[in-house]
Amino acid sequence: RGLCAKVNALPDVYTTSSCSGRVSVFAEPTEETRAAGLKGGEWVFVSHERSDPDEVLAAVRARVLSGTRLVLRFEPFILHAEARGAEAARRMLQAARAAGFRESGCAFGQGGKRVMAGVR
Repeated sequence: RGLCAKVNALPDVYTTSSCSGRVSVFAEPTEETRAAGLKGGEWVFVSHERSDPDEVLAAVRARVLSGTRLVLRFEPFILHAEARGAEAARRMLQAARAAGFRESGCAFGQGGKRVMAGVR
């Protein structure tokens, strides 16, 4: 929230969406759930907040004995911002990359009228 407020205070960019990241454990569908007509699996644990490792492990332990295949995922921070133009987006990406967000990039939409910077 603090970062979004700082970005939104800049004159040439504003945030359009952001996520602080999340950790999740997903139980893949089993033969039984598929036979019952259920196509998807089940979220065993998911949080967008700082997670307690013991809480994550407890969720895993509760399901691992069932033989269900579990998938642990970590999705990192992401922030999208619209920039006034390519130069403003370039400056934002330069700062993001200097801070270690090396997968950051820029996208142009509506024939180049919208300039979006993605920090990740």
